[in-house]
Amino acid sequence: MAIALDAPVVSVVDQRRAQQLAKQQIDHLLGETYTVGKGQQLPNGDWRFLVQFHSAELARPLTCTTVQIDGQQALARPLTQAQLQEARERTQLALQEARGEEGSAHKPLTRLAAQRTANRYLSDQVGFFFTAVDGILIPLVPPVWQFLIQFRLPQSGSMGVFGTLDVDAQRGAVIPLPHEQILTIQGRANAIARSQTYPTAA
Repeated sequence: MAIALDAPVVSVVDQRRAQQLAKQQIDHLLGETYTVGKGQQLPNGDWRFLVQFHSAELARPLTCTTVQIDGQQALARPLTQAQLQEARERTQLALQEARGEEGSAHKPLTRLAAQRTANRYLSDQVGFFFTAVDGILIPLVPPVWQFLIQFRLPQSGSMGVFGTLDVDAQRGAVIPLPHEQILTIQGRANAIARSQTYPTAA
């Protein structure tokens, strides 16, 4: 009995043409200081390229996002507003760090820098499987970045949100969680982890 195998997807766009399409989109959306770097072909025939930012202030080019080219239709898949924002924030953060300006009164901490700070705090004070996600800047005095505290298990993915964590956008410091709240978060996370490890028999 013959077994039919799916034929591999073959791209109609070669790497050179895909790189040209990627460059056109990056020039249009981000500007000439961003270039298209190393690329690879995906199993579905699409192409994916690194996008790098160049500046004399940085020791080497900064990889800040990726761009994908449809291998069948010869079209660049549009970058979302979230992707563009993150690319610009990565650039801003790298330049601030190079200039020693991170988190000044005139240049508040970027979302990515605040997220790094929040993640370090969560790892040190709450647990390895907690991450800060979906940051929003709240215009208080001083302004704060507020993140959701997400609990993730390696085999199961996101297991829910366990509150919020704030980072001072000017000083770059986490506003610590109360000890009782940390214990509550850890207790709930441990209960969820046990239920995933030892599922209830049907």
